[in-house]
Order: sequence, then C-alpha cells, then structure tokens
Amino acid sequence: MDTRIGGDDNGVYSAVVTATGGGRTVRSTAAVDREVESYDLTLDFVGRDGLPGKEFYTHLLRLSGAGETSETLNGSATGTEKLRLPKGDYALFSNLWNESGGSDRLVHPKLALTKNTALTIDARTTKPVEMTVTDPGARMTGAAAAVSIGIGERSMEFTDHASTSFDGFRTAQLGPEQPTGVELRDTLYAQFERDASTQYSVAAGGEVKRLFTGYSKKFGAADYAEVTAAVAASVPGRTGLTTALGGKERVDLGSEYPFALPGSRTHYLATDGKANLWSLRGTQLNAQGREELGYTAPEQDFRPGTSHRVKLGTAVHSPLMAGRNGVFRQGNRLEAVVPLFSDGRGNIGRSDFSSVKTTLHQGTVKIGEKADPLMGYEFYGVGPDDAEYTLATSITRDPAISAVGTRIDASWTFRSARPATDAEARTALSTVRFGARVGPDGTLPAGRTATFPVTVQGPAAGTGLKSLQISVSYDGGTTWQPAPVAKGKVTVGNPAAGKSVALRGEVADTRGGTASVTVYDAYFGK
Repeated sequence: MDTRIGGDDNGVYSAVVTATGGGRTVRSTAAVDREVESYDLTLDFVGRDGLPGKEFYTHLLRLSGAGETSETLNGSATGTEKLRLPKGDYALFSNLWNESGGSDRLVHPKLALTKNTALTIDARTTKPVEMTVTDPGARMTGAAAAVSIGIGERSMEFTDHASTSFDGFRTAQLGPEQPTGVELRDTLYAQFERDASTQYSVAAGGEVKRLFTGYSKKFGAADYAEVTAAVAASVPGRTGLTTALGGKERVDLGSEYPFALPGSRTHYLATDGKANLWSLRGTQLNAQGREELGYTAPEQDFRPGTSHRVKLGTAVHSPLMAGRNGVFRQGNRLEAVVPLFSDGRGNIGRSDFSSVKTTLHQGTVKIGEKADPLMGYEFYGVGPDDAEYTLATSITRDPAISAVGTRIDASWTFRSARPATDAEARTALSTVRFGARVGPDGTLPAGRTATFPVTVQGPAAGTGLKSLQISVSYDGGTTWQPAPVAKGKVTVGNPAAGKSVALRGEVADTRGGTASVTVYDAYFGK
C-alpha cells in the first residue's frame, strides 16, 4: 500500500481489493498505520538505596513539535519503562515518595528525543532542601515547593511538596543548564511562627537558569522586611489570622496562631532572589474557627530593611474592579467575577453571606436569575448578536459577622457580542469606591463631618468619565440626599453614635456604560 498519497497526514490507511471471475467475487482488506516519526525512550529508575525504583510518579509533556503529547507513569513493575513517543522536546518530572518520609524530585527541563534514547532517573543524585531562621523561638509550621517548565503556551507545573517542614525533601535537575527557549521557574517557601505575634515567611528562587539540586540557607535580620498586618473587625469577640502569600504561586501556608480582633501581627518577609514579592492576607474566624471573612492585599515588593503597615478589612466595603475582575464571555456564555465585599483599602474581600439575588437582562428582557455572588461560579446563556445587558445583584450578610456592609446592591449596564474566536474575552465594568478613613471597628466620630475621596474604577475612570453622582442616607435607604463631588472628594455628616450611614455612587462612562453601587451600613458613628 502506497501511503504517500496522504501527503503529510499520518495515521491509519485502509484499502479494499475486489477480485471477480468465474462467477465469484473475493474481497480482501488491508490497513497500514503510518506512524509519525517516533523513537523509543527508555527510563531506568533508581531509588536512594541503589535498587530499581518501582514507586516513581513520572510525567512527560511534549514542549515542541506538531500536536500535544503527554504520558504519565504511576510506578514501574521492574524499575525500567520503555515508551514510544513522537520526535520532539519533552519536559520530564519524576517524584519518588519514600517509606521513611519525604520525597525525591528529579526534573529534566528539555529532553530532546531525536533518536532512541535512554535516561537514568537516580534518586541518589538529589540533595536536601534546608531553610532556617536565626530566631531560636520560631518553629517551622509550613513548607512548599513548586516547579514549572514551559515553551510558549505549553507548560508543565507542579506544586510537589506541601508539608509542615522540608524534612526528607530532596531535589535535582537532570540535563544541562537552562536550555534555549525554555522558561524555568523553581520556588521554595517556608514559614516559621513564634506565637500569635510573629511570623517569618521566607522564599527562594523564582525564574531561574537551573532548577534546584538541593538548597540551604539561614535567613537573618538583614534579609527581612518588617510588615505589620492589622485586621479590622466591626463586631466584638472575634478572632482572626494573618499570613503571607508568596510569589507568583500565591502559596498560602496558613497559621496556627489566631489573635483577638481588631488586632495585628508582625511578619518578617525575605526572599533569596530578585524580588521580595509578598501579599498579606487576613481572615476573621467564627466560633468554630472557620473563616467567615477574608481580605487579600495586592502583591508588593517589600525590600529588605524596610518597615510597612498593611490594613485589612476596614470599611467602606464595596465592589472592586482591579486585576482579573469584570464580565467574561466565551462563545454565548457570560460569567461575572466581582469581589463585592472588598475593603476600603482596596484589598480583595470574601465574605459569608445570608442571601443573594442576581439578574441579567438583555435590553428589557430578563434572561437569567440566580443566587450568584459574582465569584465566577455561575454562567448565563446569551445570544450571539451585539446587545446591551444589565447585570444587577443584591447581597446581604448577617450583622453578627459584620456590622458594616450588611447589604450591597450593584448594577452594571454594558454591551457584549460573541467574540470572533473561542478565547475568553473580558468586559471591564465600572464601580465607585468610597475612601472614608474608617476606624478598625467600623466607626468614625459621631456628629462630625468627614471629607474623603471618591474613586471611580473601570471604563468610567479618568477621561472615560461622563457623570458621577454620590448620595447619602441616614434612614437605611428610605430617603437619600445628594453629596456633591468637589475635586474628587465628598463631605458628609457622620451619623449619630450607634447609627449608620448608607452610601450610593452612580456613574456613567463615555461609551454608554453605567454602574450603580449602594452600600448599607457603610460605617457607624461613635
């Protein structure tokens, strides 16, 4: 059979031969599987004891060449495995869990398969990972490691170690230093805690030229930035936690030490790498110790030797439009991601809630109604044509969780059409943020006036602003009165002691989009 008629197409070719004569017909079939250029890859696994390794988990991903190829091996009966793979460059990740505890990680970032090839994966080539701090009273309470290898859009990522220590964890790179065109990332994170007052978070790596073959460092005073994380609470008797999230992976190792809210904790942050990138996160816990409110600050580069204070959870709580927020469309499907309870400092917020109702209208016709807190969990089917949509939501939470921001109403009008490709398309939304410098207990001095900035985010920001109106209510939203905006600020009278104020912002952009945000119990007088 001549498969050359198929040009560059590989796969199964079939043929039928029919012979006739003497009043009889005979049919014969034939098939040929024309294989893409492929080679044998033999993997020999060796454990720490020098014996054949039978418990390695191994994953291969083809980084170059037409088509995507991946293979996964969950152990080996003999310690040797032979694979038949298409020609190309492969990333290989292999991990061996040891009965004595710990694991061995071996990674080859670019294995060129251009001929029959054999590779030995020997756990004896790994070296230990050790990270320590000079504070003798601090105990390691968390450790994590993550590695990624990629060329263009093809990448392989593993968080291959997550524990309370690095005991028994060993690593090695196979092959040469960073191969041409390959992006390597290898990160190590460790956390140490003295008590509820102090936490150390240290990291190493990031974008590297060679993956770690073991690592060892003791971090000292000169390596740290000192960051005080202060967490607000508008209800009494609550406790909370703070922790630092590290690097691109946003590794969260948690904390074993809650403290009374409002309250603060000191974090010492260090990175053995190009930048000391961290984000602080604070949570409020319920009586059972479960998170009921959480706030995450934007990532910052905290330089060694500097001091900072990060405030988390202060009012006014309202929707935030920063980063990956807005309406997302893929084909004829919409979803919304808007952190509705983000705090007054611009930190992304998450909250338990009592009720939520979200509707989507196309023009004046309601096409969807769901209990959607706009966290990207719900989808709405829409038509392909360009149309105007209105997304509206009303969400409430128990005043026993938070006395401020007990109800938030918001709506957005925007246009959307089916994208030209199957890729997800984002439509930014506008919002209004209220910058009152509310105390950590959710109050401002009663009977006084407060002047604070009003910030517009999204398409209506800057030169995109067509109109902005601010209103206040002192009777729970029954009646409203305007608060004129002057040079980006408004002046309002603070409510009486024990009473609250509601704030509303309505904005329109120059492209026809609108937004309205109403925050009930924005803050209290004291």
